[in-house]
Amino acid sequence: MTHHNSKRFFIGGNWKMNGTREAATLLANELVTAFEPLAMSVDAAIFPPFPYLQHIGGILRGSGLMLGAQQVSADANGAFTGQVSAEMLLDIGVEIVIIGHSECRQLLAESDELIGEKVAIAVSTGLSVMLCVGETWQERQAGHTEAVCRRQISAALKGIHLDHMGAIHIAYEPIWAIGTGRSASPQDAALSHASLRKDIEDLYDPSLAAATRILYGGSVNPANATSLFAQPEIQGALVGGASLKAADFASILRSASQATSSRPN
Repeated sequence: MTHHNSKRFFIGGNWKMNGTREAATLLANELVTAFEPLAMSVDAAIFPPFPYLQHIGGILRGSGLMLGAQQVSADANGAFTGQVSAEMLLDIGVEIVIIGHSECRQLLAESDELIGEKVAIAVSTGLSVMLCVGETWQERQAGHTEAVCRRQISAALKGIHLDHMGAIHIAYEPIWAIGTGRSASPQDAALSHASLRKDIEDLYDPSLAAATRILYGGSVNPANATSLFAQPEIQGALVGGASLKAADFASILRSASQATSSRPN
């Protein structure tokens, strides 16, 4: 299980269902090269599709870039056709897994309760977790952003012991900003991050809340990364489309590295 310096930014690249083995190989090699000079100043993970995990893991080995998976089953093993267990992921070198992405909540109808079960099995197996929470446009318009995020985070962390919280990163992803090209304003994002931190404080304690990394996700690109990272509440990004272009992802990594060095300790 990886525990990182929480002052450092964390950048995740979610490749979603994109690429061929050849394209994935090329991209991973380019990212290893781009990450090398930044490895001491920023933490990063990439989340390739399942069929390429083991192959990409070989390319990342020794680079400092973490290997991540996009999904995990809530069950340890058994008659679950098409599912992949936490133990299998750990076995092939995966270090971190995305849980509760809005695409899974919406398209796969994953409930808050199921997401809680997935978080529990992932951390008890020894994986780190990138837990995604966020509201829809309708929920935001109705003024329910904080309540929705609080509900999602409380359910996801239900039964998670304080000792396991070091393995959990939160990605705040306003659903209306994912793949729409419409990003939350840095100020809006910072407000949501602050209220999420308050939720963690209420569930655990202030020191744990301060140590938990909360990242922003939702149409992060080289053009808006710097202004997002200027918000003290934001400690990184879960990047979608821009993570499929090595130059774009490298640019976001550099912005994160610069933002870290300009922050007071």
